[in-house]
Amino acid sequence: MQQDFGELIEPAPVRFSFGAPGWYVLAALVLLLLMLLAMVIVRYLKRNHYRKTALQWLAAEEQRGPQPDALVYAANMLLKRIAMRNYGRERVAAVQGEEWIKLLNTTCRKPCFDAADSALLQHDLYAAGTLPLSRAVEFVLKSKRWIKTHRHAF
Repeated sequence: MQQDFGELIEPAPVRFSFGAPGWYVLAALVLLLLMLLAMVIVRYLKRNHYRKTALQWLAAEEQRGPQPDALVYAANMLLKRIAMRNYGRERVAAVQGEEWIKLLNTTCRKPCFDAADSALLQHDLYAAGTLPLSRAVEFVLKSKRWIKTHRHAF
């Protein structure tokens, strides 16, 4: 066949260039996605900043070395403040005892508290004897777990 048509002439290879309009569209889409991702991350961090602050405050209370009963009381009040912030004062303020523990467990991914914690908050905290440090530390650890894993009301 070469004899009939002669030597085939191949065109020069097409050079790569960012001058095509498709690259501008792709760059705009990537930039838009990056801005959207940044907005989502900032919103997440702002929305959960109180968790970090609460955990830092609770750690500072532990380091201060208060009495075990004062530590349990402080942790419980912190849980109340966080719950009121997220679920509303009307739903949380008057709840106490077993209802309070039930509310905490229903707002968490995995239940953290049990009946012993209800008894701790209702009776043991106000009993004449001193509260064992191990019970206070256990309650604070459960409180930290709840702070990290509770759901928002939205």
